[in-house]
Amino acid sequence: MSPFALIKVMRLRTLPLAIVGIGFGLFAVSNIKEIDWLVGGLTLATAMLLQIFSNIANDYGDYKNGADDHREDRASASGTISLKGMKTLLWAFGILSFGTGLSLLFVAFPENIFLLLMFLGLGIFSLLGAYKYTAGKKPYGYAGLGDLSVFIFFGSIGVLGTYFLQIKAFHTPPILLALAVGFLSVSVLNINNIRDLETDAAAGKKTLALKLGWANALNYQKMLYSLALGLLAYYSFLLGPHATWDSKPKLLCLLAFYLIFFFLQKKLRSTSEHKTYTNLLKISVLLILSMSVIYWFI
Repeated sequence: MSPFALIKVMRLRTLPLAIVGIGFGLFAVSNIKEIDWLVGGLTLATAMLLQIFSNIANDYGDYKNGADDHREDRASASGTISLKGMKTLLWAFGILSFGTGLSLLFVAFPENIFLLLMFLGLGIFSLLGAYKYTAGKKPYGYAGLGDLSVFIFFGSIGVLGTYFLQIKAFHTPPILLALAVGFLSVSVLNINNIRDLETDAAAGKKTLALKLGWANALNYQKMLYSLALGLLAYYSFLLGPHATWDSKPKLLCLLAFYLIFFFLQKKLRSTSEHKTYTNLLKISVLLILSMSVIYWFI
């Protein structure tokens, strides 16, 4: 297996979404206490390995179910990596993510066996969820549940899980961040699903975008952007007076990115070309990462 093939199947361009979820969780922590960077680093490593595991499972599952027969850019469909090789990678990254996750729990909860076991169960649930999204006998991604899955794993689990590992408690404000990250992550999936409407329909992959249809899926995209940025704005307005930072720069940042996302939405509506949607998908991920970094540091 060549290094190029490995990089291809890992889909490193998707990793910013995992980074954004953990980043917003740590941002919420920073408003209360100093971040434990060992716990934070292990959290990020686990999330990224889980994302890679999910990408491999997605490549493997979509090929097995016929959704990627037309794709030359996928490792399984193009024959770059054999199915046996894909299974090996699944086991490898499954074990790696489980190992870093277990290390994280021993560091975060050295004396609380209940919390350790609870989060261990959550980790196993995340692994199974990542695999069964498109792989297995009844992949739930083929029943229109992909959006809900992404919302839960990248938003609720990513942000609130990161927060709890550091604070050992739940508070209301980070829920706004979790919802916002969830909506942003779903917006990326929705672009992917709009691009693949025809091929998904042929393969029987009933995504939410397919159920909505092209026009309504684009309206759904606009709603996702509006909800996400609105929630981030409300978090800034709500917490600003009680934090060490001024909310005004963050609100101006969100306004600027709302205009950028508006033009992205306009471009999505003006074309249906597969290549254009692929490029806009990459741009969308980078925009979300950029907005997150700027939001934290200004």
